[in-house]
Amino acid sequence: MLQTTLDISKVDFSDSREVCDFVSSLCRTAGNLGMAMPGFKPTRETNEIKQLAIKIVNNLDNVMPRMTVADAFRVLPAYDLAYRFGYMTEPSAKTIDRYTLAAFDSMLRGNKEIDQYAMYRAIAQGLRRRDAAYFDKPLTWLTTVEGQWYTESKQGFDTTALPTYDIHNRVSILLSADLMAYEGRNQSTYKQSLLTRYHPYLNLSDHNSVGTFQTTSFS
Repeated sequence: MLQTTLDISKVDFSDSREVCDFVSSLCRTAGNLGMAMPGFKPTRETNEIKQLAIKIVNNLDNVMPRMTVADAFRVLPAYDLAYRFGYMTEPSAKTIDRYTLAAFDSMLRGNKEIDQYAMYRAIAQGLRRRDAAYFDKPLTWLTTVEGQWYTESKQGFDTTALPTYDIHNRVSILLSADLMAYEGRNQSTYKQSLLTRYHPYLNLSDHNSVGTFQTTSFS
């Protein structure tokens, strides 16, 4: 039984960080059971994971409308993943867009509680889905900050002034971004140079966060 290690009764669903930590634990357990692997065969334990994930989704459906914009956006990746593990398919794009775009507008109005790197990744994910909701202001903002971070990287990030968290995220984003417009055929060489120079900044303890599992897919 998974109840002793994943006890949903102890989760305060109004606490966004607690929810994210719990879903991270669920993701690690699901990963160890092979649930994200092609052709996995359900077992009693994976069925328990599915039922637990559905309970998480139901709880979040109830509390997210009452959360602050920042907290609702913070738990959105957890909601996405719980939905995928529970229902073995993606949540409604309408639901994802509602919380993401509300947070985006709030961030542009100066809400500092919304993480710009989480926002970049959420918008990039929407663009990969070819979701038209992200084609106007979100796309403009994404290309602007991406260009700024690229320019900073070419000059060399100021490691004495810029927090490690910022360097970690900017390097991670640039390594995964399509930089053909900036580097052309030299993109791979540039990324290898970036990786070599800033590799120590990529080994952060937050790799076990929900964000680690955002690329989880189901066939």
